[in-house]
Amino acid sequence: RAAFKNFGDPVGSLREMHRVLRPGGTALINDMRKDATDVEIAREVAGMDMGWLMAMSTRSILRGLRKRAYTRADFDRMIAQTPFGRADVGAEGIGFSIKLAA
Repeated sequence: RAAFKNFGDPVGSLREMHRVLRPGGTALINDMRKDATDVEIAREVAGMDMGWLMAMSTRSILRGLRKRAYTRADFDRMIAQTPFGRADVGAEGIGFSIKLAA
């Protein structure tokens, strides 16, 4: 959860996920969308019920992390290079929920 954008070899990571899954198993990736807007980030942080200083800091951190995040097209391209071949990709708030079946 919220770590995929930090992997140095994302396609290799996807291949390893596939390798360790049981036949019929499912992998789930939840991570930030590169196209999340500042307004969406502010809305997400507002729902976290924190003080103004922590909220300001969290918004700033999320805007910085967004630079390393992926687009849907990025995920589609990476997944196509793995044994998964395809995935169910859904947008939720400022992130993606990606379901991969072995």
